[in-house]
Amino acid sequence: MDNFKALKIPIKEKILGSPLTSKLADHIASAISNGDQTLKDCLASVIETHNYGDNKQRLRDEFGGMNIQAIQSNRKDGVKLYLLCENIPEDALFDCQNLTPAQFQQFSSIVRDLLVPLGKKGKNKSAGLSESRQSEETSKWIKYFVARSGLLERRKREVVSFVWGGHSLPTDYIGEFDEYRFAEKIGYFNTLINTRKSKNQKQNRPAEDITGSGPGIMKAPFKGSLQAFHELQQKLNRFFIGFTESAIMSAEKPNKLIDRLIIFPDIEKRMEAFIRAAHRGRVHPGGIGTLEEIMMFFSIKVHEKNRDSVYPLDFVERPGGKYFSYLDNYLKTCFKDELTESYQLFNHILPRDYAIYVRETNKLIDRSRLWNDDLYVPASLQKPLKPDFKFVESIELRRDLGSAKLLENLRAFFSALVTFNIKQPEILEPWKEERPLLHGDKKIVNATDQLIQWMASQGRMKIEGEFVKPYRTHMD
Repeated sequence: MDNFKALKIPIKEKILGSPLTSKLADHIASAISNGDQTLKDCLASVIETHNYGDNKQRLRDEFGGMNIQAIQSNRKDGVKLYLLCENIPEDALFDCQNLTPAQFQQFSSIVRDLLVPLGKKGKNKSAGLSESRQSEETSKWIKYFVARSGLLERRKREVVSFVWGGHSLPTDYIGEFDEYRFAEKIGYFNTLINTRKSKNQKQNRPAEDITGSGPGIMKAPFKGSLQAFHELQQKLNRFFIGFTESAIMSAEKPNKLIDRLIIFPDIEKRMEAFIRAAHRGRVHPGGIGTLEEIMMFFSIKVHEKNRDSVYPLDFVERPGGKYFSYLDNYLKTCFKDELTESYQLFNHILPRDYAIYVRETNKLIDRSRLWNDDLYVPASLQKPLKPDFKFVESIELRRDLGSAKLLENLRAFFSALVTFNIKQPEILEPWKEERPLLHGDKKIVNATDQLIQWMASQGRMKIEGEFVKPYRTHMD
């Protein structure tokens, strides 16, 4: 029989990004009393320490009896707010008793991003505006959402990279590295080589990464960085930044190294924030979520307003790996050579040599800012998608649409697959054996299907359970 615990967790005003007044505390308490399932899912994903699976229903079943309430305390030194979480499975806690400091911080981040209003400055006023103005207003909203986390209040840093890659990784080894170990070594050498050191070690400007916050590739670079800082005997003067989304958080729970967690309301705002908050990008092998992110980056990069922007994107893989060679061929099938100047392929390079390459190419980057306001993101890429049966059948993968539209449609297709297999697998239940037909050029549709099937055969789609193919082609 399971044993259960109750925890009283303080909410930190510093992380909330707003003064903790009685009015705000009452608002948070009222929101919690409504029993929102998304809030419960996110808190459960932070509490559960040992299992990094991606089965949302299993997590809901495990924490089905958990009760949450807010407790407010008014003191001379100000308002204090706590979350009382009862009926927590004891085995979910790292020592069967308590949470780690990182988990306490992540609790406050969840309350901030899910329950604390943005205020007047955070209102999205894009309705009824032209596409250009809609884009501008939505981008302002994203910046304001990120800014209250304190992420944009840092002093000048070295180059920040977004890092994309899979939460579910193959277990095979090639030479010295499996994929996790290779990504860890990239983080290690990137920190060693691309941290600008000072004599007193108090003003070090380290290279930083922003990952999706989950397990696998999203944890490995941070683990490597920790080792590098330990060996350098330097103060850890950097953030471990994780960008996640409320709908996916219980499936890709934040790893316990994250100390700056931001939970976006939808995947579109999360992906735009990745690109604006970094100076360059690095992609390791991943699943359909990684494909969605890649297509979003290209959709932004190929826009005529962004073509002159300097924004390196590197596809980086362990020596001997075949993932990016496969993906490179797929991109050429869909776009011929139109995208080749938008990325660099590294699948025969050692981690130290890649870090040296980064050091040299960083000289081309304007690192004076912590947020890129100059990029233009079309409003069509900012609108949250709502995938269903008809949505998939409406997608056209045709070359004559032009590169921009084909990229947008591929991004939408891969996003739908993430929803059906990770975020909301229950959508598939009413379909039974029926599946929507994927339309488009035979060559592109078949290449897309083969890429997905190949990645699924490698175990890149899910940690728990089998990948379900939620579409059909004319070949099926």
